[in-house]
Formats: sequence, C-alpha cells, structure tokens
Amino acid sequence: MWQGIIILMALSNIYKPQTNKFSHMGSDEEDDCEDSEELDDEFDDNYSKNFTALHSSKPLMQPHNKTKIRRVRSRPWCTTKSCFMCFMWLAFFSICIIGIIFLILRGIDAVGNHKSNSAENVHFSDRHKISSDKIRACNKFKVRKVWHATFPKLMTETPVRLNDVNEDGIKDIIVSFATGVDGYNVPSFACDLYFNGTSPCFGGALALDGLSGKELWRHYSMHEIYGINCNADIDQDGIQDCLLSGRGGVFEAVSGKTGEQLWRFGPQPARSTLMNLYTAQFVQDLDGDGVFDIVVAHGGDPLA
Repeated sequence: MWQGIIILMALSNIYKPQTNKFSHMGSDEEDDCEDSEELDDEFDDNYSKNFTALHSSKPLMQPHNKTKIRRVRSRPWCTTKSCFMCFMWLAFFSICIIGIIFLILRGIDAVGNHKSNSAENVHFSDRHKISSDKIRACNKFKVRKVWHATFPKLMTETPVRLNDVNEDGIKDIIVSFATGVDGYNVPSFACDLYFNGTSPCFGGALALDGLSGKELWRHYSMHEIYGINCNADIDQDGIQDCLLSGRGGVFEAVSGKTGEQLWRFGPQPARSTLMNLYTAQFVQDLDGDGVFDIVVAHGGDPLA
C-alpha cells in the first residue's frame, strides 16, 4: 500500500513541473499572441502604406489606350509635275507626227509637180523640135575692141540703154551715173571744187556715140540716177526720149536728142525727198491727151 502511495507521489512530482511548464507555456503563448497581433497590425500598416504608394505611382493594370486610326491619304494619279511632263511629251510627239505628215505631203506634191513639169517640157520640146542639122557649134570666135571710154569722178549701177540719138543708123548708148558728193544739204562749193561750178552735180545721165564712144550729151540731177527707160518719143521729134529715176525723190524726163530736161517731178503732195524711185514704165494714154502716161514705183532708203 505504501508502495502505491509512493508511486502516486512520485508521479505527482513528475507531472507537476510539466504542468507548470505547460502553464508557463500557456502564458508565453498569450504573450506571443499579443506580439503577433502587434506584428500583424504593424504589417497591416506597412502593407497598406506600400500598397498605397505602389498603386498610386503605378496602377496594377495599364489604362485603356484609345486606338489611333492612321488615315493614309491616297496620292492623286496626276501631280502637277507629272502632268506637265506628260503634256510636254505629248506636245513633242504631236509636233513630230505633224512634221512627218507635212514632209510626206510636200514630197508627194513635189513628185507630182516634177512629173507635170516633165510632161510639159516634153510637150514643148515636141512642138519646138529643131533639126540637129540646123545647129552649128561655135568652136572659135574673134573679139575686137571698138572703143574704150573712161569717166573720172563718176560711178554707175544702171543698165545700159540703146537709142540712136544722133540719127546715124547706129544705136548709141545711154547710161546714168552718181558722183561721190551726193547727200543731203551738200554745200555748193563741192560742185565748184569737183565739177567746175556745174550745179547740181550729184548724179545724172549721159549719151555716148555707139560708133566711137564719144560723149554726145550729159545731164546732171539733184541725186544719183539708176533707172532709165527710153521707149517713147515724148516731145515728138522723132527720137525716143528717156525717163530718169533715182534717189531722194528724183524723177524727170530728158530729150533723147539733146539731153535737155523736158519735165521734172517737182514739189507736190505725192513727192517726198525720202523716197527712192525705180525704173518707170510707159503705159497707154489714160487721160486722152495723145501722149503715153507713166507708172513708177518708189520706196526704200533714199540715200543708201
């Protein structure tokens, strides 16, 4: 019995410190619970602060961005530069084509004209066919100088006219001339110095004997004479007279026999000293006075 009591006491001693230990552990657990609550509170505060700071600076989800639609503008098929170049090339090719067509038409026309001219020439040669036995070639000829004449201080650019002025049956020669002192407002001493006082002395005409070349007469005018027509007898003396025309509005008629002036185209509304008068022509009697009338053209630089 005592043994049983001793065992119970031993067991009570054994479990008592364990009980105290568990009781002490129980108090420690309470302290740990309080500490853990404080840690939880502190952790909650820190987490809330960090969460707030984190999400205030960078959101958890990216904000929704609006999709940007890029509109591509279609380019026109014809810009200013490209249209201009197309137009230039089109114009160039059009001109080339027109030119080629024009040349072809001209060639066709030229060929047609050549054929027609050839046909006309053949027809003309047939009508005027000359026998070859009537043609004689000239294999030699002789030249003999008949006469030679010079005229100092005179210049000429006129054709030679033939007219028998001395009635010897041989055609005489009439030619016009200019002098080197021709011009506007030339002083009178120029004629005294170069032509022994003959005034005017700026141009004129002269007649030469067709047989000997001797000077038959000389006529002076106000300016150069370069046009002569000796195809009508104006003064009815049986010898054809001459129309003289030239620079500075000079136009007059002279006797073919003596070289004296018959009339002169003097001051009148139709005349100007700035005109050149060219070779005049006799025409039929227009005013019925029994004398040939005259047509003359004018123009150009008067003293060129």
